Amino acid sequence: MLAYSGSRPQHEHLGGVELVHIGSTAVQDLRGKPMIDAVAIAVPKNLRDVQGEFERVGFHRRRVPVDKDEKPYVSAAVAQAGRRFNVNVHVCHRGDPVHKDSLAFMDILARRPDLRQKYAKAKDRAHAIAPVDSQVYNEEKAAVIREIESLISADRSKSAAGCSRGCEPSMNACIEPTAERLEQGAGRSRPATGGHELSRDHLPYRFARRQT
Repeated sequence: MLAYSGSRPQHEHLGGVELVHIGSTAVQDLRGKPMIDAVAIAVPKNLRDVQGEFERVGFHRRRVPVDKDEKPYVSAAVAQAGRRFNVNVHVCHRGDPVHKDSLAFMDILARRPDLRQKYAKAKDRAHAIAPVDSQVYNEEKAAVIREIESLISADRSKSAAGCSRGCEPSMNACIEPTAERLEQGAGRSRPATGGHELSRDHLPYRFARRQT
């Protein structure tokens, strides 16, 4: 399992596509599998065209349920510092649930050490049961994810009711402050016993902090 290291969610605009680092390796003090998950926020209406651009630089398509016309999916494998890392990218438009919900999920884990620890234990348990079967792995941690998502929904309801920015009461209420909190930065974390630290130097692509 890998431990988070470096800054909070980081961004870079590459050819009109904004890459946002998501997943466990984007959360401080949370271990994850040796892979990088990212959201590619694209402008073109036809996201399959964007998927094709990723293929031209070495990514490949996978026949998985999450690969849809409205949200294509690409993968790649890279070797860095003698280790192999998988890179999974979800291509979507800004505001897509995979984008805003991932930010909200990472935000609550960053703010709540108790939830972060609970999720880490669920991940460890799932990994012990099914280290290579992704379907079983996801099923084993699903209950904890649903619990965390219910807390996110409650937070959003409170934000919508008392939003001081004049935004419309909706699921999107105050999502930008959430992203801003995530981008404030944090120190490097120590890898858990037996884990491997994933530094920014190991990342197959450079994710630079988004300018605010």
